[in-house]
Amino acid sequence: MVKIIEYHKHNTRLYKFRLYVGDGKYVKRTGFTSIKQARNEAINIKSQVLKGTYFKPKATKVNDIFDEWYKLYCKTVRESTAATLMNCYSNHIKGKIGNKSIKNLDVRTLQKVVNDLSTETTSQEIFRKYINIIDRLLRYAIRQDIIRDNPLNKVITPRIQEPKKPLNCYDKEQLKTLLSYLKHEENLQYYMLFKTLAYTGMRIGELIALTWQDIGFIKGTIDINKTVSIGYHNKVIITDGKTKSSNRTIALDKETIQELKQWKQEQARELLKRGYNAMNKKQLVFSNRYNRHLEKNIINKKLYMYSKACNLPRITPHGLRHTHATLLFESGASIKQVQTRLGHRNARITIDIYTHITKDKRDEIPNLFVAAMN
Repeated sequence: MVKIIEYHKHNTRLYKFRLYVGDGKYVKRTGFTSIKQARNEAINIKSQVLKGTYFKPKATKVNDIFDEWYKLYCKTVRESTAATLMNCYSNHIKGKIGNKSIKNLDVRTLQKVVNDLSTETTSQEIFRKYINIIDRLLRYAIRQDIIRDNPLNKVITPRIQEPKKPLNCYDKEQLKTLLSYLKHEENLQYYMLFKTLAYTGMRIGELIALTWQDIGFIKGTIDINKTVSIGYHNKVIITDGKTKSSNRTIALDKETIQELKQWKQEQARELLKRGYNAMNKKQLVFSNRYNRHLEKNIINKKLYMYSKACNLPRITPHGLRHTHATLLFESGASIKQVQTRLGHRNARITIDIYTHITKDKRDEIPNLFVAAMN
């Protein structure tokens, strides 16, 4: 029989007990006003344990499984990565199966879910991310002994017919047209912002996080050591580079360095007018009207607007990174040089991304082969 223990609290005599319920677990109860009351509660709990009705059954709804798994997942990845996955689940999966019991997810049900998901994107990569989230939840449920098999293994995954995308980069003349327009028609900040992207091949998050202390005016270098990401609740966060190789120092040409000096002076005057201290060591190179980080979607809209004004094809800010790499290859740079400058983890990534050959280079191939034969 369970041992009832007397104790005192605020000059009142009370009773408590600690009851073993099996599997190395104990149940504690306190605050009883009599030994009889404590003993009756202990007997009641013991009876429920023997009947197998005391312990709550494991959560089986997909939403509950996701919450359990997601807490563990957050400990293994960056906050921005976890936030992106949460958005995917909330926007595309939760409404389809979130309130269903994971035990009831059979092949037929999941086949319909997968078919529906295949209509929500034109990207095979994004579609695979949706499927991967469901697969992870099912595998987690198997490890928790909630289900035995993964019904997703028997689902037929449709192939997304991806539309042919226009080349997301400019050639040399198109880039000159854009920068010439910005230099003469727009404010200095956006001219320097897009020129810096095009002349360094930086990622957009790296550029947004750039501070003046990262720029070596004497050596003519930029130290890329951080990036801007979006975390939980759309909060802006500053993190280390995407990979170890993302942290790098790259050289800049003299003209761009000189123009950055001019922009720094211009920015200081503008910030002073608005009451901001531009001499702060962590002052952003490019900022919004409140001297905070620029938003990626604003930069994207600006580039679209300027490209349209120049009658140029629409590209994304990341397209200027592609432009930088493509023009480097055209000028004869090696794969290793481009890999290092872009901050790719290895040369394979560089090769996979830039398998396309520019128009000029493609036309030269037959002549190069004939020259080799002769």
